[in-house]
Amino acid sequence: MLDALSPGLVDDVADGAAGEVHERNVERLSTHKRLLYDIVKRHGEVSSTDSHAAYEEHISAPKSKATRRRYLGAHERYRLIEQDGATRGTRYRLVEP
Repeated sequence: MLDALSPGLVDDVADGAAGEVHERNVERLSTHKRLLYDIVKRHGEVSSTDSHAAYEEHISAPKSKATRRRYLGAHERYRLIEQDGATRGTRYRLVEP
C-alpha cells in the first residue's frame, strides 16, 4: 500500500488541502473583512490608499483605518493576501492557494 504513495500524489493532496483551507478562511470572514479581501481580489494588486478609498465607497459606516490595517494584517497571517512595502507605499495582492 505504501508503494502507491509517490511524491506527486502527496503534492497533489497537499495542494488540494491548502486550497480548501484557503477557501474556508475566506468563507469565515466577517462583512468588513470580506469586503477588504474582495477589493484586493478584484484589483489583483492594490495600493493601501486605493483599498481604503474603495472600502469607504462601499460601506456607510466604515471601520477606522487602524482597524482596517489590523484586518489586512490578519489576512496576511492567514495567507489570503501579501503585503509589499510600508506606510503610504504599501501594496496588497492576493495569494493563490
